[in-house]
Amino acid sequence: MTARRGDWSTASPANALVGVRVIWGGLLLGPVALLVVVVAVGHGSERDLGDLAMFLFGLEVAFLVVAAVVGGFARKQIYKRHWQADAITPRGYVLGNILLLTLLEAASLFGLVLTMLHGRLIPMVLPAMIAMGLHAVNFPTGGPMQPAPMRRRAEA
Repeated sequence: MTARRGDWSTASPANALVGVRVIWGGLLLGPVALLVVVVAVGHGSERDLGDLAMFLFGLEVAFLVVAAVVGGFARKQIYKRHWQADAITPRGYVLGNILLLTLLEAASLFGLVLTMLHGRLIPMVLPAMIAMGLHAVNFPTGGPMQPAPMRRRAEA
């Protein structure tokens, strides 16, 4: 059976790492481009949204927290499911990272759109910037695909 293009179940760790890095860059490029648009064009004409502005800001913060927590938890669960021998399989590494990065991208895009709607940069853009920072910090290194025996707890 030959591997099909895009079939992560048979990818080598090196190929999976290159693929995830390309996806990482592509998913970060959209929010960065939108941030440039928001800063250059989308702010300056602040709209008086009253209480709705605070509600939208709270919604944006909640989205960021949920995306980061759920994304991190789900990635760990996917890693656990794809643990074989002493490492995460390339398929598990790709799936776990795509899930986390997509949630962080969604949180940043949501925040940037709300920033444009509100028309005021600060504080509306801050959760989006945090989401983009978390995305950037999660640059794929391939570490989980490297052999590392599970550590056993010392019995008391």
